[in-house]
Amino acid sequence: MKKGQWIKRTFISLLGLSAVLSSLCSFAIQYYSAAVPDILHVTSGEIQTLDYDLPLTGTIHLKESEADSMVVSLGRTVQLLAENLADYEMELKLLGIFSVKTVSLEVVDRTYVIPGGIPIGIYIETEGVMVVSVDTVETAGGAVSPAEYVLQNGDYILAVNGETVDSKSDVVRAVEESGGESLVLTINRNQQVFDARVTPVQNEEGGYQLGIWIRDNAQGIGTLTYMDELGSFGALGHGIHDSDTGEIVHLEQGSLYETEILAVKKGEAGSPGELTGVIEYRADQLLGDIYRNNEYGIFGSCNSTLRSRLSEWESVAVGYPEEVETGYAQMICTVDGERKYYDVEITAVHTDSSDQNKALEITVTDPELLEITGGIVQGLSGSPIIQGDKVIGAVTHVFVNSPQKGYGIFLTTMLEQ
Repeated sequence: MKKGQWIKRTFISLLGLSAVLSSLCSFAIQYYSAAVPDILHVTSGEIQTLDYDLPLTGTIHLKESEADSMVVSLGRTVQLLAENLADYEMELKLLGIFSVKTVSLEVVDRTYVIPGGIPIGIYIETEGVMVVSVDTVETAGGAVSPAEYVLQNGDYILAVNGETVDSKSDVVRAVEESGGESLVLTINRNQQVFDARVTPVQNEEGGYQLGIWIRDNAQGIGTLTYMDELGSFGALGHGIHDSDTGEIVHLEQGSLYETEILAVKKGEAGSPGELTGVIEYRADQLLGDIYRNNEYGIFGSCNSTLRSRLSEWESVAVGYPEEVETGYAQMICTVDGERKYYDVEITAVHTDSSDQNKALEITVTDPELLEITGGIVQGLSGSPIIQGDKVIGAVTHVFVNSPQKGYGIFLTTMLEQ
């Protein structure tokens, strides 16, 4: 082999090796970046432990200032103590050379809440009337669909001919009284409000219809997650969605009520169980008002009855996502008339999850709860999850094919709402 050929092949080999190393480095940076949250909470006056066992170094300094910086290694236990509420940044590097990401260190005061774990009856009045589906009307001339291409599943009818509608009966009455004249419907579609014109048709019995199925409220049973020091509550850990459209229900107003669990349908693989109860929608059974229904739960204020009841239990510190570990934990719920702590295992923690309702993976291990429910059933959504001396989250969903397993949301996510 000639010397020039040898040098050329060696150069090509080095280029290939460089490309491989660059690719591996890029992969490592992405992997380690995902392993550390974008935001770490440091509680003022408490020792914060960083223990990620990663080959990363972090330079910590005040935001917008590099004065008094401190270099730490995330390959071993690091303890930090913040004595003020100033915020810091930590610039992470791989092997002290390659930039990985910048993490925000937010110094906060420790938050305390009273964990719930009690069943609640939920009643939500929607903002307008929801269109569940668009169908056909059987007329003398055959099946027609007057609302096709005008309305969509999940639309909310807010008004008919300028008159606000609050219930299904308002819409039905307006259509029946139209005499077949076109109606102007005010529609809310994905938070966009507009007017649309549609003409009712006469069915085979002589009445007028639009060929739509509609719903005007939602109700059910869930579990209260917490009450904070101001008397505000959070529950469910996920939003209330319409069972037909899958869309989140637009809240106009709502209430919490006392509920009594009458029976438990045990969960089995492929068939989620549920709590069955009775709710009496009377003023003397009222527990609070619901102000918000979003992807992370329902939120509102407790009335004096609920505040007094919850105040019998002690406040518990809120744990931040970076404090949560896999392993032993407990969930609080009421399945046999008594609020109890049941053993669970946290099997995975996803601090970087895009689906915040599934940030935790849990498995029910408590023999008593497994005997009663088979694991996680409908109605237990919102059950607080306790680890150590902190409340860290709430149960949200069950694995359909494995009812002893389920998901949870970080409590900090709910508190941010």
